[in-house]
Amino acid sequence: YLNPSANSGLTQSYQWQAYTYLYNSRTDVINKETNTIGMPRMRIMQIYALYCFYLQVNFPQEGIYECEWSGVTCRDLNDRENAPYSVTSDMAVVSLELPKWQLKGTLPAELAFLPYIESIDLSNNQLSGPLPTMAMFKWNKLKVLSLHDNQFDSGLSGDIGHLTSLQKLTIYHNEFQGGTIPAEVCHLREGQLHFLWADCSTSSTSNFRVSCPEHCCTICFEPVGFGHDSGVSTEIASQLTHDTHGVDPNGVILSKLKAQ
Repeated sequence: YLNPSANSGLTQSYQWQAYTYLYNSRTDVINKETNTIGMPRMRIMQIYALYCFYLQVNFPQEGIYECEWSGVTCRDLNDRENAPYSVTSDMAVVSLELPKWQLKGTLPAELAFLPYIESIDLSNNQLSGPLPTMAMFKWNKLKVLSLHDNQFDSGLSGDIGHLTSLQKLTIYHNEFQGGTIPAEVCHLREGQLHFLWADCSTSSTSNFRVSCPEHCCTICFEPVGFGHDSGVSTEIASQLTHDTHGVDPNGVILSKLKAQ
């Protein structure tokens, strides 16, 4: 395995910093005497993915057990309850939830190395850039993707349509520069996707408004900059779900709730 010290003088990418962490800061990943791997490759890659993520959002973590890092929930793949931690255990990351943590940065493609993840909630932060579309091909078990109230841009990719297990997708109050919800995403509504909340209010003329085909989005919000208060809309989200069963395509009930 490549010794990071051989390239210590080079400009370090976040990927290289993550590799350096695995090589230099961990004694349980690579046995330097025998130059062999000391834990399952799946575990190594999920540690690498999480460390890349935390570097990108400038939120360093402490401790060697990734399942105890902020926002992370793990499950034993062998269905053992209260399974003890060890370098050889099959503990997979199933949830990454850090809403309202004032995170800044972009989501790295390395999140694709979390194939067992079921829930991602990074809402109400200051994350920007494109969505990690490459990861969409690997998140076969993802049920919840909550990315609302951020600064994501670059449009919406049809690759989201690969999330065939998705049940809830909230992407409102971002900066997707208009466009239309891709047909691949709308197609998920024929399966398990019961909640699709986006900036698709028909009363808005904002550049951030997205067009949503009929029977696709379940709740339409007013985009940022159109008299919107993200704090109010976030607080009433649970009431919207209760009162509308997640369906308010024209934003009528949303407007009434905001006026209360």
